[in-house]
Amino acid sequence: MSNDHLSLVGRTSEAAIKNLIYRLPGRPPFMLAQDVAKVYETETRAVNQAVQRNPERFPDSFCFRLTREEADHLRSQNVIINNPAYLPNAFSHAGANMLSAVLTSPVAVAMCFLSPPQETKTRFRSSEYAKTVLTGGRPVTR
Repeated sequence: MSNDHLSLVGRTSEAAIKNLIYRLPGRPPFMLAQDVAKVYETETRAVNQAVQRNPERFPDSFCFRLTREEADHLRSQNVIINNPAYLPNAFSHAGANMLSAVLTSPVAVAMCFLSPPQETKTRFRSSEYAKTVLTGGRPVTR
């Protein structure tokens, strides 16, 4: 994301966002719900409610709940709140982008107008994938 876009959508710098991206073995790079909420200038509660109210928009590759071991590992690094009962949601790049479509904060709304992620562009270049998505898997008739 360019710095021009960041100036439109919030006060969080690109470097600060990169510092909020975590990596754990067996998981895609992710951001925690609390950090996505800060970037979109909303409450963590609103982020979690968006996922609960729109489960069809958040498959496991977009949003997942950390395991106890993963949460404990991040707690030991003072990344998340020291509450052993709390297992936070985590969002992949695609999940964080999807949140911008369902949240109502001004920053999230502005993010909807940015270009789609490269992964999405690459997938839609594949005509078979596009046909499957656009037709629901039905054969294309002319």
